[in-house]
Amino acid sequence: MDIAGGGERFRIESRLGSGSFGEVYKAIGTTTGTEVAVKMAPEHKVHDPATLAVRTVLNEARIGMMKVNHPNVVSVLHVDTGSDPSVGPYLIMEYVSGGNLHELLDAGRRTSKSFSLEDAVSVMHKIAEGAKAINEYIVHRDVKPR
Repeated sequence: MDIAGGGERFRIESRLGSGSFGEVYKAIGTTTGTEVAVKMAPEHKVHDPATLAVRTVLNEARIGMMKVNHPNVVSVLHVDTGSDPSVGPYLIMEYVSGGNLHELLDAGRRTSKSFSLEDAVSVMHKIAEGAKAINEYIVHRDVKPR
């Protein structure tokens, strides 16, 4: 499947995960080779008019998240509210490799190598700084380690 955003076409390559909003995929720009993450609403939410949460999230992203510029926040690059009904609404975001905090914590548990207090405080400080940057534009209601 291909999608468009920011003057580029992107080819969906692989599924990265899912969350409360929907499915997240890795995509590659067909002309530039740029890697991005694409968050798409699940099919059952796209076609359910009672699900205003999808439109609310997209509006918040378009209005607020595209203004956020902070090293601890994934950048939203493009918002499509559903110009192609066969695809539905989606966000194109900066792709960040290396997994997520949940995976990092799990790896530490598997190897019995826990965070030092200093490392834990540093991570929490970075999360708080990112949340502060987001909250200058919108109220972010979905902070979790994945």
